[in-house]
Amino acid sequence: MLQAVIDTNILVRANIKATGSDFRIFQAFLDGKFELLYSEMLIREVGEVLNYPRIFTKYHLTQKIISKFIESIATFGKLVYSPKKVQICRDPEDDELFSIAWQLPTRSLFISFQATKTS
Repeated sequence: MLQAVIDTNILVRANIKATGSDFRIFQAFLDGKFELLYSEMLIREVGEVLNYPRIFTKYHLTQKIISKFIESIATFGKLVYSPKKVQICRDPEDDELFSIAWQLPTRSLFISFQATKTS
């Protein structure tokens, strides 16, 4: 089965907007199209971002909505312990995604990042 590591921003957008490509990626995970790999750090970051006051308020989130979202990742995804941390990205938080991938002896891995514009 295809395994994927998904950037925190994509997971956050999948939770706050039930339309668009980010939600479709998350729905494909829930439908069993791929196995979502995550670490404790990644899932903690998702919870922190969803609890930012500006996001929590703007998107009318509740602790129950956030908990159910995180529980779905924990229940259907695969927790990966990543003791070896790689340092290859400009943003050190993105290194966690590669650290997760680095732990697996698989060739069917997909890593999804949020594209950002640089000037």
